[in-house]
Amino acid sequence: MSRTPQKSEGFGPEGSEPWSEQSIRDSPATSLRRLLVHGGLFVVTLFTTTLAGALNAGADPFADWGTLAAGLPFSLTLMGILFVHEMGHYSLARYHRVGATLPFFIPAPPPFPIGTFGAFIRMDTPPPNRRALFDVGAAGPWAGLIAAIPAIVVGLQRSTIEPRGMMESGLELGEPILFSILSHLTLGPIADNMTVVLHPIALA
Repeated sequence: MSRTPQKSEGFGPEGSEPWSEQSIRDSPATSLRRLLVHGGLFVVTLFTTTLAGALNAGADPFADWGTLAAGLPFSLTLMGILFVHEMGHYSLARYHRVGATLPFFIPAPPPFPIGTFGAFIRMDTPPPNRRALFDVGAAGPWAGLIAAIPAIVVGLQRSTIEPRGMMESGLELGEPILFSILSHLTLGPIADNMTVVLHPIALA
């Protein structure tokens, strides 16, 4: 029994371009509006993550806006990792000729501790096959990991080691295996009665 190829595979008629390149192009006005949405969300999320970083560092931007800069090490690192993560998805979508948007960043105001709910891209056309779907899905985490590793190392180098009982603020190192390995390689063995107070770059 023969089967008629379905358009859900992501391609147009035989010999034609994929849907992502055959679909209706945006008008200049529509493209500009989309860029303004992406750019606006990025700027707002940069502000909310900077505000969160400043509050986590013990500053009070609500009382003195000049202290907002204390949150930049956290926000720039976090936004950079998120951007690289989403561009990993976007780049592989473009490679497989899947229509996809630029990243949408989602701001989160206080008291949310990191200032963002993350980011995402939207696929406008379906992947042509399972391999393309896998590549697009996996590219983000791999790209984000590549960006996060040097950030963790730099952040750990700037972190401090303090006695557990004297620590007034900060976060203790958690249990992720990769983080523990990088901590051991960067800081060396840490006594049981000591803890690492993470620098905002490592915290991001």
